[in-house]
Amino acid sequence: SATALAMAVRDGLQRGIPSVLTEEYLANPASIDFAAVIRGVELNDRLCVDELCRWCHYLGWLLVTAVHAFAPEIVILSGGATKAASHFLPRVQEHVNTHLFRWPPGKGVPIVISRMGEFAGAMGAAALAWENLRGGE
Repeated sequence: SATALAMAVRDGLQRGIPSVLTEEYLANPASIDFAAVIRGVELNDRLCVDELCRWCHYLGWLLVTAVHAFAPEIVILSGGATKAASHFLPRVQEHVNTHLFRWPPGKGVPIVISRMGEFAGAMGAAALAWENLRGGE
Protein backbone atom coordinates (compact mmCIF):
# COMPACT_ATOMS: atom_id res chain seq x y z
CA SER A 1 0.00 0.00 0.00
CA ALA A 2 0.98 3.61 -0.38
CA THR A 3 0.81 3.88 3.40
CA ALA A 4 3.39 1.11 3.79
CA LEU A 5 5.82 2.99 1.56
CA ALA A 6 5.37 6.20 3.56
CA MET A 7 5.85 4.29 6.83
CA ALA A 8 9.08 2.72 5.54
CA VAL A 9 10.45 6.18 4.67
CA ARG A 10 9.35 7.52 8.06
CA ASP A 11 11.18 4.63 9.71
CA GLY A 12 14.36 5.55 7.85
CA LEU A 13 13.98 9.20 8.83
CA GLN A 14 13.42 8.21 12.46
CA ARG A 15 16.67 6.23 12.34
CA GLY A 16 18.48 9.32 11.08
CA ILE A 17 19.03 8.37 7.46
CA PRO A 18 19.72 11.64 5.59
CA SER A 19 16.96 12.77 3.26
CA VAL A 20 15.48 15.85 1.64
CA LEU A 21 12.43 15.08 3.80
CA THR A 22 14.27 15.30 7.13
CA GLU A 23 13.19 18.84 8.01
CA GLU A 24 9.59 18.14 7.07
CA TYR A 25 9.67 14.94 9.14
CA LEU A 26 11.11 16.71 12.18
CA ALA A 27 8.41 19.40 11.95
CA ASN A 28 5.57 16.87 11.56
CA PRO A 29 6.26 13.14 11.12
CA ALA A 30 2.69 12.56 9.85
CA SER A 31 3.39 14.88 6.90
CA ILE A 32 5.52 12.17 5.31
CA ASP A 33 2.89 10.50 3.17
CA PHE A 34 2.99 8.85 -0.24
CA ALA A 35 3.00 12.23 -2.01
CA ALA A 36 5.99 13.37 0.07
CA VAL A 37 7.89 10.19 -0.80
CA ILE A 38 7.20 10.73 -4.50
CA ARG A 39 8.48 14.31 -4.17
CA GLY A 40 11.63 12.83 -2.67
CA VAL A 41 11.91 10.35 -5.54
CA GLU A 42 11.58 13.20 -8.04
CA LEU A 43 14.47 14.93 -6.25
CA ASN A 44 16.47 11.68 -6.48
CA ASP A 45 16.57 11.34 -2.69
CA ARG A 46 18.44 8.12 -1.89
CA LEU A 47 16.13 7.05 0.98
CA CYS A 48 12.97 7.62 -1.05
CA VAL A 49 14.37 5.95 -4.17
CA ASP A 50 15.60 2.92 -2.22
CA GLU A 51 12.29 2.47 -0.41
CA LEU A 52 10.33 2.87 -3.66
CA CYS A 53 12.52 0.16 -5.23
CA ARG A 54 11.84 -2.16 -2.29
CA TRP A 55 8.10 -1.35 -2.46
CA CYS A 56 8.05 -2.12 -6.21
CA HIS A 57 9.79 -5.43 -5.55
CA TYR A 58 7.15 -6.44 -2.98
CA LEU A 59 4.27 -5.22 -5.16
CA GLY A 60 5.73 -7.16 -8.07
CA TRP A 61 5.84 -10.39 -6.07
CA LEU A 62 2.31 -9.82 -4.80
CA LEU A 63 1.06 -9.47 -8.37
CA VAL A 64 3.02 -12.51 -9.56
CA THR A 65 1.37 -14.55 -6.81
CA ALA A 66 -2.09 -13.19 -7.67
CA VAL A 67 -1.61 -13.96 -11.37
CA HIS A 68 -0.47 -17.50 -10.58
CA ALA A 69 -3.46 -18.01 -8.28
CA PHE A 70 -6.19 -16.47 -10.44
CA ALA A 71 -4.81 -16.39 -14.01
CA PRO A 72 -6.29 -13.01 -15.00
CA GLU A 73 -5.90 -11.67 -18.51
CA ILE A 74 -5.19 -8.19 -17.16
CA VAL A 75 -4.35 -6.61 -13.79
CA ILE A 76 -6.03 -3.30 -12.98
CA LEU A 77 -4.53 -1.20 -10.20
CA SER A 78 -6.41 1.54 -8.41
CA GLY A 79 -6.03 3.74 -5.37
CA GLY A 80 -4.20 6.89 -4.46
CA ALA A 81 -0.78 5.52 -5.36
CA THR A 82 -1.78 5.21 -8.99
CA LYS A 83 -1.40 8.98 -9.37
CA ALA A 84 2.35 8.29 -9.34
CA ALA A 85 2.21 5.24 -11.62
CA SER A 86 4.89 6.66 -13.91
CA HIS A 87 7.35 6.21 -11.03
CA PHE A 88 6.62 2.54 -10.40
CA LEU A 89 4.47 0.86 -13.05
CA PRO A 90 7.21 0.10 -15.61
CA ARG A 91 9.40 -1.48 -12.91
CA VAL A 92 6.50 -3.54 -11.51
CA GLN A 93 5.43 -4.62 -15.01
CA GLU A 94 8.96 -5.80 -15.78
CA HIS A 95 9.17 -7.72 -12.49
CA VAL A 96 5.85 -9.47 -13.12
CA ASN A 97 6.69 -10.37 -16.73
CA THR A 98 10.10 -11.70 -15.70
CA HIS A 99 8.78 -13.99 -12.94
CA LEU A 100 5.53 -15.33 -14.39
CA PHE A 101 5.06 -18.96 -15.35
CA ARG A 102 2.58 -18.75 -18.23
CA TRP A 103 1.94 -20.38 -21.52
CA PRO A 104 3.34 -19.54 -23.95
CA PRO A 105 6.61 -18.81 -22.16
CA GLY A 106 7.46 -15.13 -21.98
CA LYS A 107 3.83 -14.02 -22.25
CA GLY A 108 3.22 -11.32 -19.68
CA VAL A 109 0.06 -9.93 -18.17
CA PRO A 110 -0.71 -6.27 -18.85
CA ILE A 111 -0.90 -4.12 -15.73
CA VAL A 112 -2.97 -0.98 -16.19
CA ILE A 113 -4.31 1.83 -14.05
CA SER A 114 -8.05 1.99 -13.44
CA ARG A 115 -9.85 4.86 -15.14
CA MET A 116 -11.68 5.33 -11.83
CA GLY A 117 -8.35 6.11 -10.17
CA GLU A 118 -8.28 6.31 -6.42
CA PHE A 119 -12.07 5.94 -6.08
CA ALA A 120 -12.45 2.47 -7.59
CA GLY A 121 -12.59 0.74 -4.19
CA ALA A 122 -15.23 3.13 -2.85
CA MET A 123 -17.31 2.76 -6.02
CA GLY A 124 -17.11 -1.02 -5.81
CA ALA A 125 -18.17 -0.98 -2.17
CA ALA A 126 -21.07 1.35 -2.99
CA ALA A 127 -22.18 -0.92 -5.84
CA LEU A 128 -22.07 -3.96 -3.56
CA ALA A 129 -24.04 -2.11 -0.87
CA TRP A 130 -26.60 -1.05 -3.50
CA GLU A 131 -27.00 -4.63 -4.67
CA ASN A 132 -27.46 -5.84 -1.08
CA LEU A 133 -30.06 -3.14 -0.40
CA ARG A 134 -32.00 -4.07 -3.51
CA GLY A 135 -31.94 -7.71 -2.43
CA GLY A 136 -29.94 -8.92 -5.41
CA GLU A 137 -32.76 -8.18 -7.90
